[in-house]
Amino acid sequence: MTMPAPHKFLLLLMMTSTLLLGACGKKSADAPDAAVQNSVPAGDEAPAANEPEPPKADYWKPVASYLPGSYGGACMRPLDVTKRVNGKMVIATDGKFTFNEFSGNLLTTEQTLFGRSHEANGLPKLIVSAIEKETMLSLTSGDKGVGSIVSFKKDDNNIFTCEQSNDPVGMAAKPMYAVFAGVLESAPHKIDCIMASSMTMSALNYQFKDGLLKIHDQTYDLSKMDETVAITDNFSQFLYSATAADEHNVSVGLDKYGKVMMVLAYAKGGALFSCNKN
Repeated sequence: MTMPAPHKFLLLLMMTSTLLLGACGKKSADAPDAAVQNSVPAGDEAPAANEPEPPKADYWKPVASYLPGSYGGACMRPLDVTKRVNGKMVIATDGKFTFNEFSGNLLTTEQTLFGRSHEANGLPKLIVSAIEKETMLSLTSGDKGVGSIVSFKKDDNNIFTCEQSNDPVGMAAKPMYAVFAGVLESAPHKIDCIMASSMTMSALNYQFKDGLLKIHDQTYDLSKMDETVAITDNFSQFLYSATAADEHNVSVGLDKYGKVMMVLAYAKGGALFSCNKN
C-alpha cells in the first residue's frame, strides 16, 4: 500500500484520533447506531473504594527508545521560499523538544500521533506529529528509508519545512505493534462485545501477541497492516488502530492504567463488533 503525501497522511491521523478517541466509534450508513456506539465506554475505570490506585501506564517509555535524537537540515519558510535557513529539532529522552529557539514537551501536547505505512517498494514510512494549541510539529521518515523531513509551526510567522536531513528516524524500522508491545500485548481473556450481525452481547475471546490480534473468529496479522497510534491527555490515553488493504480495521483503546477499554472491528461494509472492558 502506498503512503499518502505527508500532509494528507497527517490529516488522516488527525481525523482518526478525533473520531476514535473523541467519539470512540465511527458512524457510517452501514454501521449499527445506538447499541454499538453506546457500548464503548468513556474515561478511565476508577479504583474501587478503599483500594489503592493502580500504577499508571507509561506510554512514553516505548517511544523514548527510538524517537529522541537530532533532526533537521536546510529549511524553507512559506513567507520566503527562495531563502534557506538552518533548522534543527532536538527531541530529548524525557519528551522535551527544541526547534531553533522554540521549545515544548511532547508529554504535555494535546495529541501526539504516530503512523506507519508501507510504501510500494516495501519500505516502511513513518510520520510523527504533535499538536498543542497553535504549535505543531511533524517528523517524517525520508525516501528509501533514509533521512527525515521536519515540519514545525509555532504561529503564522514561524513555519518551517526542513527537507531531507541526513538523520534517520529509527522508529520507522519497527512496527508500531512491536514498539508498543509492552502496553498492547495481552494474554487470552474474555471481553464483552456487541455483535453487529445480531446486536447481542457476548463474551468473546481476545488476545494480542507477537503481531497477531485475535478476537472471536477474526485474526489480524498486524505486520501486513498500516498502523496509527494516538496518545492524548498528557500521554495518558492510548489508541492503536490498524487498517488492511481490504479496509478491514481494528482499534484497541487503553486507559491511563494500561487496561483495555474498548476494541472496535470494522469491515468494508460496516462494524463487525464493538467491545468494552469486562
